[in-house]
Amino acid sequence: MDLGYLTENPVSTAEVARVAHRTQPRKILASHDDAKLFSEIEKVSRRYEAALRTTLYCALRIGETAGLQVGDYDPNLHVLRIERQLDSAGRLRPPKWGSVRSVPVGREAHAILISWSEGKGEGDPLFGARGGRMSVGTLRKQLRWTDLVERVGLTGLRIHDLRHTGCSRLARRLASSGEPVHTIRDILGHRSLSTTEGYLHTIDEDMHRAAALLWD
Repeated sequence: MDLGYLTENPVSTAEVARVAHRTQPRKILASHDDAKLFSEIEKVSRRYEAALRTTLYCALRIGETAGLQVGDYDPNLHVLRIERQLDSAGRLRPPKWGSVRSVPVGREAHAILISWSEGKGEGDPLFGARGGRMSVGTLRKQLRWTDLVERVGLTGLRIHDLRHTGCSRLARRLASSGEPVHTIRDILGHRSLSTTEGYLHTIDEDMHRAAALLWD
């Protein structure tokens, strides 16, 4: 630009687009909405309902859920190992940011993982059909996701918002139990602490509201 060849920085608009994508607002599912959402999903497919519940309960990216294998879950330790994701082209790849990790599993997710492991080998896809892996694209089409969430009054809810919701709930529970933020970051598979801290600020907000109630 100093030489006079350009009058505008050619990457400036690319930077704006990148920031805009990063700041896309998250939608967090209220706990009382869980039942109506998953009831509607189950009407279409029990397999998709189980997979999306796992996405929520374990705070997974949907590609990570599609990449799960039976042997990834240790039912004795209640730990789910996240080692791969299925990309949009149907290829197995490492998780985003290389975030291979272990996720603690609660009672609800445990029941799903055990149920969908029955009769399968350790290397078999957990939520696969006819020996193949669950296709995220097919899931979206068969559920008609946009129409489905509108029917239950959750217009605009994205599948990825199930991960956001899971991150929020899991982060809050772990932080309330005294887990350090860097441990929570690793469990959620975030690249930076700031991302994890974005889910934790609501704990402070809850505390402020609770304190305000005592002075009403």
